[in-house]
Amino acid sequence: MEFLLAKADYEHVQSIYETMCRIDEEIHDRNYFVADDLEYVKQHIREDGFTMLAWDQTNLAGFLIVDTAGEKEGHLGHDLQWPVERIQTSAVMNSVCILPCYRGFGLQKTLLKQGEQTLISMGFSSFLATVYPSNSYSLNNFLNLGYIIGDTKLKYGGVLRHILYKTYDSKNWMK
Repeated sequence: MEFLLAKADYEHVQSIYETMCRIDEEIHDRNYFVADDLEYVKQHIREDGFTMLAWDQTNLAGFLIVDTAGEKEGHLGHDLQWPVERIQTSAVMNSVCILPCYRGFGLQKTLLKQGEQTLISMGFSSFLATVYPSNSYSLNNFLNLGYIIGDTKLKYGGVLRHILYKTYDSKNWMK
């Protein structure tokens, strides 16, 4: 199956949010996924980051929300004791949501790769994410893309998460 990838615009906010809520309801386990609120989705269309969309020919199949807001409170770089200079050039791959009927096509990895390429073109050099340790599918996707587990701790109101990171090195870049 082929997918079209594109950056979201404000006209997509409601679809993104509804998809996120649908996935949140279907999972029934807060350990695997913590949904964001509508305001967060709006802020990550342009102001504090961007959102990549994946479409089949007509329907939203999934999305990636990326946070580029830098050294704000709660940035995952603080959990890893990164210096301010590194946090300023790092972005968080905040939410990757794929609707169930589109899973198994490598869409999560495709969105992450596109997000990384977009971030590199914007001058970012480190990428962070969190994954529930028992979510082997997502964890393996991140590890296969070259992410490293930097720490494991309670986040998001008491949910256990691996904090993963990846650093862009133009000489040894893993695509």
